[in-house]
Amino acid sequence: MIGELREKCQPRPEIVQYWMSKYVYRKISIYFTWFFLKLRFSANFVTILSVVPGIIGFLFIATGTKLGYLIGSFMMGLFLLIDFCDGEVARYNNDNTMTGLFIELVCHYIVNFFIYFGLTIGLYKNYESNFILYLGFIGLLSVMLYKLKSVISWQVICVENLRINKRMYYRNPDIEYKTNILKSTSLPKTENTNTEEKNIDLFHRIKRFIKIISNPACNDSNNINFLMLIACLNYFSPTFSIHNVNISLIYIFFIYCCMTCFLFVIAMFFLHINNEGTENLYRRFFIDKSADLDFFN
Repeated sequence: MIGELREKCQPRPEIVQYWMSKYVYRKISIYFTWFFLKLRFSANFVTILSVVPGIIGFLFIATGTKLGYLIGSFMMGLFLLIDFCDGEVARYNNDNTMTGLFIELVCHYIVNFFIYFGLTIGLYKNYESNFILYLGFIGLLSVMLYKLKSVISWQVICVENLRINKRMYYRNPDIEYKTNILKSTSLPKTENTNTEEKNIDLFHRIKRFIKIISNPACNDSNNINFLMLIACLNYFSPTFSIHNVNISLIYIFFIYCCMTCFLFVIAMFFLHINNEGTENLYRRFFIDKSADLDFFN
């Protein structure tokens, strides 16, 4: 029964990139999916249900205790586990909808916000320092801007596509932007092709390195996975003192997440604007038709 359910609800396992998702969450989620199907839960209801452990996790993390961090982090992990189930239920019932995707993204944004908010409250209870509040504010703002960047980019792209196709009543279809997005970006080959290819390869290597460094802070799944790991280590490890300040692993992780997310967001917005990221996305999807969905660019 589970084997047949896995074949129907978990097609194309090769496209799952993250190790935890492939070898942990998807191995367990199918049993939850079986349970949800027996209860005749809809995919959208399962998505909304996934927020419950996220809220509980926030409440535990906000206690500021080692046990609270540990339980709260695993409740966040339970959110991530159930998050796999809504897609599996939808595939079983052949009920994939854009509304379902909308609800799922909203839930992800809420829970990711709760992680930073919970750590801010919990650590402030431990240290009673305004530094924690300032850092938490920076982290929360950065998380929201990180999400908004993608949302705004795709909103602009959709509005522009509708405008060009004369579907926007209040938009002037005769406007031509300076970037002229209707022209393809393909360039004729020159003698410097090898040099250009090396530069592009170096750029992608740097981009991949930055993405790996920032993933535990900015990526929803990795943020939760690393939080569980750090919370486990924090529970069993003693704190150490620097200049009469007790430092815990959770405290270090909090500083890393807030500062990394803040610096990454600033760099991301600068590069996105400087390199005309929205125009490039539009070209790759609607003109060159050479791109897959990539929120990192």
